[in-house]
Amino acid sequence: MRPFNRLASILLLLSLIASCEALNITPPEVHITIINDLLNTMPIIVHCSSPAKDFGAFTIPKLGKLPFSFQPIPLLSEDVNCSVEWGGQTHNFDFYVYKRDKDRGNVCCSWTVKEDGPCVQVNQFSSTCYPWK
Repeated sequence: MRPFNRLASILLLLSLIASCEALNITPPEVHITIINDLLNTMPIIVHCSSPAKDFGAFTIPKLGKLPFSFQPIPLLSEDVNCSVEWGGQTHNFDFYVYKRDKDRGNVCCSWTVKEDGPCVQVNQFSSTCYPWK
């Protein structure tokens, strides 16, 4: 891409973001909770990040919870990927994907970490489970 075209694209993107903020159509803050639901009593270490922010690494004991929040950036992919480690194993999963989760509301996702993969609570009575990446 030519430097002028790249600069024009960046300026257009910034003006669109500013317009969204001026019109107050920014998406609400997203709240995510990750719960250690392994069968054993081992703690898990969870390290989450998005393209815009590193949320850090946290140790979650058995049945412990890690709540965190973030403000999505309009027009940009704001996926949140986490590595989850226990007993010498490390797994990865996108605990927030804008296209998948945007319609769940701002108290988006309550995830339980299981050996086979994470499960998200869909409603009071059911959840959907995914395999680790």
